[in-house]
Amino acid sequence: GGSSTSRLEIYKTCLEEGCFGVDPLKGIVDGVKDG
Repeated sequence: GGSSTSRLEIYKTCLEEGCFGVDPLKGIVDGVKDG
């Protein structure tokens, strides 16, 4: 089902070339902190 009150935020933690020097988990944690 769907929800008219749901929200979606997207955090890009990697580039097409790869995830060099990037922590993908930090992107998730930052998203949770942002609410």
